[in-house]
Amino acid sequence: MELSGKATAACSLTAEGVLVGCWIASVEPKDQGFELATLKMTTALKTKRFTRTGESVEGGTYMLVSHFDVSGCRFTLRLTTPGATNGPSTTIVRGCEP
Repeated sequence: MELSGKATAACSLTAEGVLVGCWIASVEPKDQGFELATLKMTTALKTKRFTRTGESVEGGTYMLVSHFDVSGCRFTLRLTTPGATNGPSTTIVRGCEP
């Protein structure tokens, strides 16, 4: 099975940098489970409490893009933040179990 796609979540931020009130802003393709997987990931993520200029992130919006690539039993997930120059990017790769 080969499948790729992405989902974008938009979240509000608390003063502690916790992502809350997240919703799916876009997903391609639909009905493949990318929406639920992305929303579940937002519960485990946290941002810094202050911006680079020292302002609180409270009330701000955080966008998370989850890129999915499934090929056979190999799974690649890349998380990015739109608009961030040299911003955070995390890649998770899982392969076939022996």
